[in-house]
Amino acid sequence: MSFNSLIRGLFARDPSIWDEDPAIQAEIANRLGWLDGPQFSAERATEMLDFAHEVREAGFQHVVLLAMGGSCLAPEVMARVAGAQAGWPTLKTLDSTSPEQIAKIEDGLDLSTTFFVVASKSGSTIETRSLYLYFRQQLLKANLVVGDHMAAITDAGSELEQIAQSDKFKACFLSPADIGGRYSAISYFGLLPAALLGLDVKALVAAASKALAECEAGTGRGVHLGEWIGGNWQNGRDKLGLVLPRNVQPLGWWIEQLLAESLGKQGKGVLPWLAELPSDDQASDMFFAVWSDSTIQAGEHLMPQGGIGSLADLGAEFIHWEVATALAGGMLGVNPFDEPNVTQAKQMTSKILAQGIADMALAGEEVSTLVSQLGENDYLNVLAYLPDTEPVRQALDAFLNKIRQQTHRPVLLSWGPRYLHSSGQLHKGGPNNGVFLVLVGEAALDKVIPGEPFGFRTLMLAQAQGDFKVLVERNRRAGYLRVPIKEVGSLVNLIP
Repeated sequence: MSFNSLIRGLFARDPSIWDEDPAIQAEIANRLGWLDGPQFSAERATEMLDFAHEVREAGFQHVVLLAMGGSCLAPEVMARVAGAQAGWPTLKTLDSTSPEQIAKIEDGLDLSTTFFVVASKSGSTIETRSLYLYFRQQLLKANLVVGDHMAAITDAGSELEQIAQSDKFKACFLSPADIGGRYSAISYFGLLPAALLGLDVKALVAAASKALAECEAGTGRGVHLGEWIGGNWQNGRDKLGLVLPRNVQPLGWWIEQLLAESLGKQGKGVLPWLAELPSDDQASDMFFAVWSDSTIQAGEHLMPQGGIGSLADLGAEFIHWEVATALAGGMLGVNPFDEPNVTQAKQMTSKILAQGIADMALAGEEVSTLVSQLGENDYLNVLAYLPDTEPVRQALDAFLNKIRQQTHRPVLLSWGPRYLHSSGQLHKGGPNNGVFLVLVGEAALDKVIPGEPFGFRTLMLAQAQGDFKVLVERNRRAGYLRVPIKEVGSLVNLIP
């Protein structure tokens, strides 16, 4: 099939460009609503802004977003790039089951001036549901009315919609069922939190609409990007370095989850990672997207993305990369709208929670062995079930940099359980060229999940052990290491 046929098929909503099976085509047809996202959002921008003003005028100073994967990353990107807006609430995102991370979010929060957005497409995501139950209890303990501090974003008929009704949430925003989580940036999932922070969602939507029209005309950057990604993969390059200025690096996290989960299956895939500008002697399996205001020479291995001069530019970025990912899926011959191996990890977590947590300190390959196994086409991914604090991040950076210096291969850091809902698909369904280290923080702190026989630490351990077991079942090179949180800095000593 020609690339022009892929473009026409995408905008004609023709699922046959990705798969010939009628059953799979029916599933794909119900995942293309993101193409209508800019129009849907333009028609509802005033509604979102009016609600944001209502929340602001009620005196709320913080918005806490409880969500996972694609439902969480787009708002976090926008918040980090835009920064705090004077007179508007600030955003804290919580997509972790680490008790220490929950405590970090809670620290300094005055619940009386905190508003929660609970976002889940299915409405039954275990992490989001557990976090909701926890903060619901905290509000009750503070003698606050739960519904006055809550809004939901979900699909019609979900468990979360029922919760929003029974707890009398201030609002429940129902997303179109045909917009999937990782393609939901230009929808309620991405834009409602942005509106609550005082960001100009109308400008974001306008930029997204323009980008979509350009792509449909065959001239948009997303179209060229999709052909470039797919063409590089066909030529044996399957590792895409994202070179971003520090102030817009959060965009890389969002692109990572979109590309990895969409294309990593059937033994195929493209690994996205935050990279430095390549030298002339880069490896033959790598290619690079570079954001810069400077003139950069385009080539087969390198594609300039331009600069990001305003928040509205992010609206265009979201659309261009969504279009590119969908088209690249056609070139790879995969369905970019399913996530079969994500489900595997969820099922294993449930099984472990039912059977009990294993007393594991070390399993699989040792760290030095994993590093020595890195071949010329491999990458290493540290899967960290640790709190994202400055000391932990600095210690992990030193650990990862030492491995990079020794191997000259991509070395990635993914936070658990966030990655389970995104790049975890590539880890297990993509090519077997990844080496994985599951790092689990050891500490005494735990937090109770109301109504459940387990707390957050048990849930986190079940997710870490479950993913390790699935990686091993998929014949991936993997190790599992439990480390005291206060001793993460000693990890660097494990590399000779």
